[in-house]
Amino acid sequence: MGLWSCHLECAAWEACIEDGHRVKSVSNLANSKKQGVAVAPSSVQPALAAGSKPIAVGVERRCEVCSTFSNGCRLGQPGSQWVGRWLCQVCWRRKIHKIGQDSCEVAEPPSHLQALRLSGPALTEKHSAFQHREGTCCTCGKSSRVIIRSTADGAAFLCGSCWLSDDSTDSHQGLADLEGGFDILRQVMLLRAAAHAAATGKPEPAGVNGQGGAGLAPPRVLDQPWPHERILLIWDALGLRSSVLAKLVCQEFGAFLQCIELHDEPSVAELLFPYPEIESEEVVREGGLSAVLSDGIFINGCEENPRVLLFELKYLLTSCPPDAAEAERFERAVLVPLASLRKCSAGRRTAVVSHRWWLGSEALEVASASLTDFKFCLLDDFLTDGELRALQNDALSLHRSGHLERGITEQRQGEHSFFGSESKNEGDFLNIGEKPRKWTVQGDHRLWLRDPDPRAPQISLLTAALDQLLIALGSQSSAAEDTRQRLGRIAFRENTMVGFYPAETRARYMRHCDTCGRRAILTAIFYLNDSWQSEHGGFLRLFHDGSSPKVRYDVAPEANRLLLFWSTDECPHEVRAAHRDRFAMTTWFLDGGQRIQREDDEGEGDLNHLTGLLRNASLFAGADLEEETDLRVSPAALRGMGSDQLALAKRFLVTFLRQAKAEAAARLAGCSSCGSVSGSGSVDAAGLSTVAANAAAGRSFTTASLGLGVGGKFGTGEFADKWFCSRCWSEWDGQR
Repeated sequence: MGLWSCHLECAAWEACIEDGHRVKSVSNLANSKKQGVAVAPSSVQPALAAGSKPIAVGVERRCEVCSTFSNGCRLGQPGSQWVGRWLCQVCWRRKIHKIGQDSCEVAEPPSHLQALRLSGPALTEKHSAFQHREGTCCTCGKSSRVIIRSTADGAAFLCGSCWLSDDSTDSHQGLADLEGGFDILRQVMLLRAAAHAAATGKPEPAGVNGQGGAGLAPPRVLDQPWPHERILLIWDALGLRSSVLAKLVCQEFGAFLQCIELHDEPSVAELLFPYPEIESEEVVREGGLSAVLSDGIFINGCEENPRVLLFELKYLLTSCPPDAAEAERFERAVLVPLASLRKCSAGRRTAVVSHRWWLGSEALEVASASLTDFKFCLLDDFLTDGELRALQNDALSLHRSGHLERGITEQRQGEHSFFGSESKNEGDFLNIGEKPRKWTVQGDHRLWLRDPDPRAPQISLLTAALDQLLIALGSQSSAAEDTRQRLGRIAFRENTMVGFYPAETRARYMRHCDTCGRRAILTAIFYLNDSWQSEHGGFLRLFHDGSSPKVRYDVAPEANRLLLFWSTDECPHEVRAAHRDRFAMTTWFLDGGQRIQREDDEGEGDLNHLTGLLRNASLFAGADLEEETDLRVSPAALRGMGSDQLALAKRFLVTFLRQAKAEAAARLAGCSSCGSVSGSGSVDAAGLSTVAANAAAGRSFTTASLGLGVGGKFGTGEFADKWFCSRCWSEWDGQR
């Protein structure tokens, strides 16, 4: 690697450190917490010569200070506010060195940069250094339709494949000439850091001190110590952006890629043969850079928007398979004992538990311990065969009748859609056009079902059994205390979501947590797929806590299997690509103390969001809610309310009461920061009843009318369960 490129890498790494978080185009797709980036290990690149600077000699650029065009622009130095920005010679002297125009000489570019620029035509947005002509590669000896001169006199040529693997030519030179190239290089530096952390079993770098540092970039990633798939990369050597980016990712992550130049038609046809469902024009594109994943999912437009390609590379770089020893420990501690108890229960035909074997005290104890120790639990043969068949028929009927709607479509309809507006859909990562096999963040189809629902008359078979299980887990004296306490907070069971992942599109769902917008406590997924085999894919992959790329366990979606896991960031998860149609029914159990006030609503209750959440939920049968659902209002206030509105008013009251009780207890316990105690522990149940009845009728409310937010607030994010007095909250809010 040349000196100029080394400096550019270090500048990109310094920019990452200054930003203090991972580049959004990679991290947002993973739905994980924003994390900082730590300074890289010191054993990395060779040190730079003093005063060396990347200079764009011969390439006319606009100065980001004075906006004039110059063919001698320089990149700002690491550690300054101009890092990664192009400055003309005058502004460089004034902004970086604070000296006059005549005090500094223009440095010559490194010799390897001059030689490389002489080896072919100047790079433009329309043409690369390749030529569309027949020639013989001086390295592999094969004839090629597109070639690039490997020497300044043009006496020898390289084919596209050999040029990609040729380390004597530097990928960073062309990258610096591309619009957005420096930002792409920053993302590559972050991928390097994440990959090295994953290889050593450490969490992804977080906690930047903001002070910069030596500026040494992380070393390149040669490979990872676990088996991994490879991404097929199809690129056009005649396109500037496609060739430069192909060179970059191939030099950086060659062990994770299989690259083919699109003019090599026999090789392209051979490599695309296993994927007949992919239209060739989607990935073989003039001037384009496209990718095909091993599951048969394609990504195109990478030359303009490489964010999805970088996301998939990050997945390969950081996500190692489940640890065999850890999986065996779970199976010995949970699956083996439960299988034995299930077999014994089946032999006791006259026993009450023969149909609900998991109600036995030993089974409940194992399940509770599994949730505490492993954060999830699996219960096979959850329902009887007849109940399973009834639910399978309901799901198939909903699918065949067209009731299941695309998940992205359904989610975009809400005011608080997680994936944002379509205007921010860079690279079409939502696959708005529903192209078959095109990459998307989620490929499921879904429908929400109330209990009961005429469209799926047997859904109560599942919800009744789930309520029965959680009531037993919450009341079992021998159950783990942590599990019992957490289940004791449940007030609502959200309506059941029927999910369908079509094999035709290789549907999957990117990594996420289930807490977004609903404060769920527990997720319950019931699978409906007979004779599921490993080659069918579609596993639900559970990760370890937070942003860790370490895989906890892969759950096969086998029929009559119930998966339970905590809905918090303890259990990030994803659905891997399904190679066979995959059905499941999912229910979330919710905390009654929903956070009513959002950070940006300035005291206004988020009525639409809260109403939608509560309309899509039922009171949990296992909760002692008689007092909390007692609407203490006059009969006149309830006059004209239908049964649905009355039920909604009771759910509002449970939410308001639990939030009010939580705040009252928190005020008495004291501020989590300064320890000051304020207010009383009393709750105005009658006043809250009136507001609940009004909210159910569609009338807005404020946190002041609820008596909430008095004397302080609960925190957000990782501090969501901590109380802060008004003074500490104001100080913290002012520093953000």
